[in-house]
Amino acid sequence: MIRQRQAEARRSARLLVTVLAAVAAMACNDEKNAKPVASATTTLGAGPPSTGAHGHGQPPPTAPATLPGAECRPINVRGKVHRSDGSALRKNESLHGRVWLTLEEGARVNIKDTSSGREWTLVGPAKVLPCHRGGEEVLLARGRVETAPTTGVRPGAESLISTPLGAVRYGDARADIVMGDRGLSVLVGKGRVRVIPADGATLGGDENLSGPRGKATVTAPPAVTRPQARLKTCQKAAENAAVGARAVISGGKDAGKLGERAAAHVGLRQKARAACSVAGAALGALEDPEELGRLWPLLDRAHASWTAVPNAQK
Repeated sequence: MIRQRQAEARRSARLLVTVLAAVAAMACNDEKNAKPVASATTTLGAGPPSTGAHGHGQPPPTAPATLPGAECRPINVRGKVHRSDGSALRKNESLHGRVWLTLEEGARVNIKDTSSGREWTLVGPAKVLPCHRGGEEVLLARGRVETAPTTGVRPGAESLISTPLGAVRYGDARADIVMGDRGLSVLVGKGRVRVIPADGATLGGDENLSGPRGKATVTAPPAVTRPQARLKTCQKAAENAAVGARAVISGGKDAGKLGERAAAHVGLRQKARAACSVAGAALGALEDPEELGRLWPLLDRAHASWTAVPNAQK
């Protein structure tokens, strides 16, 4: 009986790894080397603060490493664009998915993920973190992002553009995504996108949009977009995904079929990815670098939680 349970646990672990690999291919930003599951429910205000040298809004050095071999480069820079440390952005420099960019009025930057070929155009005034964690993910605290169709397109691969009000997911599309004072607007000229409103936000239009004239808006009261609120939603979603991962491994009498548990976990991971990406964009909108440095490590912990593969019983 014990050997049978151990064999089932090993099969569950192998299936979970296979599922996570598939989700990583679709999301294109999961960490390649997952860590053991850690709790994502650390309360706001807990954990070591990060100040001083990172006072310009740069994520602290405790942030997880970006994907191996991943690079994000500005292939064209026009106008005044500054990195989070205050220095001017230079053409073709490596950003490694950890650098917030501030674009002044009239500035434009063409960004390319060199590992996948995915491209985006950032339009100022804006504050943006391209290639978040080395993946095909852009955090748009404010401003405008234009997606480039046919770039980085491959089976199952999706890019995520996240704002404090929600996220936009697509595989191949030309879309204008604007985060402004009046809310989030999405206009699709070609292809298909999915708009994922943040918790508490109101979607105007369809969730699934197609070109050439697909359009939607997302609005919310100020309390909903507060970074602390977005971070709490991320932490909860990350913890749910971690619990789902353990359920795939552990099973049990009333756990249901293994395939059903794995499918449920895929959905939980997708929700966690969107929620935590939205939280990152909301944190980027903070004007206080001390507050950003204090809260960013909590986002890192949540990310580590939902991307982790739990250890199987041997």
